[in-house]
Amino acid sequence: MQKGFSFNGPSWSISVEWIINLIFFIFINKSKRLIIASLILIASSLTLIVAFVGNLTYLTKLFGFLDTGLLKACFGFFIGVLTAKLANLIHLKNSANFAWDVITFLSLPALFYFLASTYINNMLGFQLAVVGLLMPLIIISVANGRIFKKLLSLRPLTWLGDISYAVYLLHFPIQIFIFMFRKHLPFPLNSGEALLCYLVLVTSISHLVFVYFERPAQTYVRNKLRHFPFIAAKAV
Repeated sequence: MQKGFSFNGPSWSISVEWIINLIFFIFINKSKRLIIASLILIASSLTLIVAFVGNLTYLTKLFGFLDTGLLKACFGFFIGVLTAKLANLIHLKNSANFAWDVITFLSLPALFYFLASTYINNMLGFQLAVVGLLMPLIIISVANGRIFKKLLSLRPLTWLGDISYAVYLLHFPIQIFIFMFRKHLPFPLNSGEALLCYLVLVTSISHLVFVYFERPAQTYVRNKLRHFPFIAAKAV
């Protein structure tokens, strides 16, 4: 509802995620209806992206009003919905086994190569393949394997998962804050010391935000939702 980004550039996704979650809430009541809606939304957003945008990372407006960030968030979010459904279905029918770990082990290098190559990760075909196929495959294989599932259950990694949302929202404003005082720092901004201090600062502040705001807020909202049986059942 504005032109350009706010001072916190990464927060663009919060606005479109708000809309996507409203759509998700409408269809969450019945599993079949949610799956059909997910397929329709994935197909429609994919069609518009391929026909008019040509890149998942390109943020602009189509037809003067449709934010392309909404399209890519819709595509990724509902791919995630179908991935969760499929992962849960496979988990119910099969016990954890090492075959899924092999799939994870073979898939991760492809993901890392995509992320490391500027040329590859700017090509729409590879973007769609990674978001629509490779990442769901990795998620499903990790969820149903043994080694990687245990690895990701280690406390340091679950802690990073806990604070990740705060990291996402705070890392850019913290950069701005540091830049304001760059002339008073004991080392240059492009030094290893600055990077280390920045990482410590971001994770420390994010930890405090998670412990003293995010987690209490989650508990408060869940307690309130218990008065609404339908919402509470879906929130579990």
